[in-house]
Amino acid sequence: MSTSSNNSHNTPEECSEEEALQIQLDDDIYISDLDDDNIEIEQDDEEIIQSIQDLSLEEITTINEEDLNKNLELSQQLKLVVKAESDVWKHVNKETRKCSYCSKIFAPTTATSSIRSHLQSQHKTLLNKEQLNFVIKKYSSEIQMEKTQAIFEWIILALKPFNVVENKAFQNMIKKLDPFYQVPKRKAIYNLAISQFYEQRNLIKNYLSNIISKVALTADFWTSLKMESFLAITIHFIDKNWNLQHFVLDIFQFKGSHTGEIIADKIYNLLEEFEIETKVISLTTDNGANMISAANYLQDKLNSNNFCHYRCIAHILNLVVLAGLNNLENPIKKLRKLIKTIRKSTKIFEDLKNIETLDKQSFLAPILDCKTRWNSTYHMIKRACLLNESIEISLIKHPNLKTYMPNKEEWKIYESLVHLLEQFNEATIELSSQSYPTIAHAQIILLALRKI
Repeated sequence: MSTSSNNSHNTPEECSEEEALQIQLDDDIYISDLDDDNIEIEQDDEEIIQSIQDLSLEEITTINEEDLNKNLELSQQLKLVVKAESDVWKHVNKETRKCSYCSKIFAPTTATSSIRSHLQSQHKTLLNKEQLNFVIKKYSSEIQMEKTQAIFEWIILALKPFNVVENKAFQNMIKKLDPFYQVPKRKAIYNLAISQFYEQRNLIKNYLSNIISKVALTADFWTSLKMESFLAITIHFIDKNWNLQHFVLDIFQFKGSHTGEIIADKIYNLLEEFEIETKVISLTTDNGANMISAANYLQDKLNSNNFCHYRCIAHILNLVVLAGLNNLENPIKKLRKLIKTIRKSTKIFEDLKNIETLDKQSFLAPILDCKTRWNSTYHMIKRACLLNESIEISLIKHPNLKTYMPNKEEWKIYESLVHLLEQFNEATIELSSQSYPTIAHAQIILLALRKI
């Protein structure tokens, strides 16, 4: 029996036992049955399975479209196929059709219902209702991909590893939320990432080809905890609506020697790939000799008299601060050792926290500076000054802190440094903005700092 395009169906009375019964639901959901052996489904759902197991085969064939929609609650994008093994074959050889209790051999066309009648009447065999083993077929490829895309975006934006999809707890959670969804493997997520990376890269290339303004670049090296070196290139330009735009054009691992010529070659190849080598007017970097050399090589490659290399003013301010702090090396070293001791000891840290929260104020933990992080020494000194009284109280219970505890004169030095370095911190923030051009602010800010 075939299902017509208008979803009309023969009634159960019009179907013989050997005919196929197929009920078309919303053009996407159907149940097919060739006889009571020929029922199949493809993914577990306890409620659906139980609802069908409670029905006999005769009841299944008479189920209508409204009942299916109500009881199965299947998405229109799912296909449900039912299949079961009749229990008569436990008593009759399915290949030879010979009864296990007598010499009776059934014809190949004999229906299982007739075989059942023979077993019950002649051999008093007690047969249970057919047990149906169900699985639900997976989503259509379009719906499956849509859901996989949502998981992929979560992995990328939440900075999760690709193998999170193979985590048992994650898979169990997804199964509870959507038992029909097939969680992809790590390799599938990896392939999707590579595919979409190049798709987005092509979109960026097309976008940049349509901008009419010139572009400026910033470049900087970054070293990972595994001592792997990466070079990041950021592009800045004004769009057709006169809004300043910027984004990372590329970040890639930089292997081998970091000479100026090699760096310039890498940057120029990137500009050629995006077809913007004629639009670049400037490159801003730190004061590294290799970056200065790279800018000179890049200017030669671009063969442009309009190209300029700028040294990052915020980086220069940081170097000025570090040079000035070298004149107060001993007091700062002493404070740094005190902060390290507090942060290293769980007991001292907890006692300091308890003292700070006695008046129900929020606890501000001590900060340890980092030479490569701008203004971090300023933040360390400022936080220590705020914790001064609590640290003094901690000496009663932890006398070992006295070795590194600054004296009153040193605390006065720290307070003066906070006032001074605060100006440099605000200047750095002002000059580090990416929402507006900062080159015009540089001279004014530098002149203001000279008057401090």
